[in-house]
Amino acid sequence: MSLQLYTRLAFFCRMLFQRARRQPRACPYCRGRELRFLGRKRVIMDVLQCAECHLIFRYPLDDVQESWRYYQKSYKSGFVTGIPERLLDSYLEKDFAGSPLDVRSKIEVLRAVCPTGRVLDYGCSWGYTVWQLQKAGYEAVGFEVSKPRAEFGRRRLGVPILDDFWALSSVELRGKFDVVFTNHVVEHLTNIKETFDLFTELLRPGGLVFHVLPNFEGRTARAGAFWHWIGRDHPVAPTAAFFSRVLPRHGMRKIVVGSGPFDEELASLVRKGMWDRLPHDGEELLVIAWKEG
Repeated sequence: MSLQLYTRLAFFCRMLFQRARRQPRACPYCRGRELRFLGRKRVIMDVLQCAECHLIFRYPLDDVQESWRYYQKSYKSGFVTGIPERLLDSYLEKDFAGSPLDVRSKIEVLRAVCPTGRVLDYGCSWGYTVWQLQKAGYEAVGFEVSKPRAEFGRRRLGVPILDDFWALSSVELRGKFDVVFTNHVVEHLTNIKETFDLFTELLRPGGLVFHVLPNFEGRTARAGAFWHWIGRDHPVAPTAAFFSRVLPRHGMRKIVVGSGPFDEELASLVRKGMWDRLPHDGEELLVIAWKEG
């Protein structure tokens, strides 16, 4: 049996088990039980939206331990999670420019609000973004839950990657980062509230979070991609309304929401602080928020 088929069957069995044991129907962020039914996917999965915090999520949900095991052993997402042994040298020669892992356009938008500083790339896979952040002049550190991918990045790219939650949440790192950067990570988090609390602890006063994720309300989502995106790999679908509502609870004083495309026009608007001119209908959502202080 292929790994892909095994992963699908394992997911189907987990969903059936959680339904059989009557997993509570509650929002994974705020535990709210006033929920709007948005639809059903593949017979076993409901898509719900919380009336209190507006988070969209699938039901049933994996618990934190199930999610950890999945990302250790089974999660695959093309170039993002694959270990490109044969192609890596050619990627590094060009600093990933022109490759499927080129994130320079997103880094340029980040530079528009924070041109230098210490950055945590949370959910960094094997560190290709950490590498590019360092090349752009940042003091960059990664965190990755998958120990094999983290080890590969440390060994082959020579970049610092933490793979232990206890080390990441240690007293020594509290208030030490200017930026917490995530690129297609937040939509994977079942413990989203606790993770946002962690981000606040890690940021210095005045530091910022910089989140990029699928735009679950954008043009592409409305054309049908929403039902493709949410599911096994994306248990939650955070939207602009969700971020605007909950980030102040985590000590964020200013919240900016826009979308791609990540290009020079977007970087220019961000650089000038022209928040009301940001696009909102692109395929990727952009969320920037500053910590109080």
